[in-house]
Amino acid sequence: MTTAKSTATSFEKWEKLNPEVKMICVKHMNFLERLRFGASATDERNMVNAFKYPVQELAVYDSHDGLILELNVKKEENYKMKAKDETNQQEEQFVPLLLQVLRNGTIEKFNTQESEDFPEKTLEALRGLGTIKVTGFLFGELKAQHFWYLENCDPGLVKTVRIHGALPSEQVLDMWTLRNVFEWRVGEAPFETTSKMARRWIDRGFPVGARLMIQTAKDTKLDSFVEDFEDRIIEREGESVRIETNHPEKHIFLKNWEKGPDDVEDCEMFLMIIIPAGMRKGTKEFKDLVDRDREYWGDEEDEEEEEEADE
Repeated sequence: MTTAKSTATSFEKWEKLNPEVKMICVKHMNFLERLRFGASATDERNMVNAFKYPVQELAVYDSHDGLILELNVKKEENYKMKAKDETNQQEEQFVPLLLQVLRNGTIEKFNTQESEDFPEKTLEALRGLGTIKVTGFLFGELKAQHFWYLENCDPGLVKTVRIHGALPSEQVLDMWTLRNVFEWRVGEAPFETTSKMARRWIDRGFPVGARLMIQTAKDTKLDSFVEDFEDRIIEREGESVRIETNHPEKHIFLKNWEKGPDDVEDCEMFLMIIIPAGMRKGTKEFKDLVDRDREYWGDEEDEEEEEEADE
């Protein structure tokens, strides 16, 4: 019988390590190793839950026969899970994995496009999570779980909210967790949303570059916005208007985009943005700040490709 040593597959002295050394070990594990380690015992699970990790993108979406979760943990390979409808995978694997990532991850981009509400049992599990850390959201049509995500995100972290579908009510805009959102993009919203957001910007002093992009009903005009802020109007030219804020160094600029050949014909597209008070239309600085958003639904990847093409 040979006694040659091979690569260790277990560590029998683990219980003799102090908590600080154990946490160092957990820190050096990759995502899957921590996931398996956390399933071994309560103490180990608590250690894993105490360790936070950066997530570049978390994506959840439908397939023809179930749900798919894709995960990009920074400096690691991508992970993907498919949970079919007719199996127990969603309850036994998909939901625990989603909860683990939402609990422990700091997520740069959460792309969540499910077409149905989660079952009540899953929603109840979400309610036990507490605050989730997400910088940017991307939704299709808003579902029950999406409202929960927005209501329970860290207000000091979330900066962008993009909704390809309709804004069902002002409930979303009124969420206190979203009071600091820097960029809104909404596929369908009432034009009055512009006035509501402008008042928030005027009162709160948002930074230059904060923007709202919406699609509204066809033939919508600027008239109601002009009426709401007639005492603040600095300039109106065609389908654009500029108003002053309570901060002398900042103005709000709103315009109706002239539609291109690839744009939807039965709607209007508006951009509202905070600009420096001294910035003039037609300058390079103005175009760099305002006109870069001509691709209405372009995400970060599209914008990076455009910048590379310009170079």
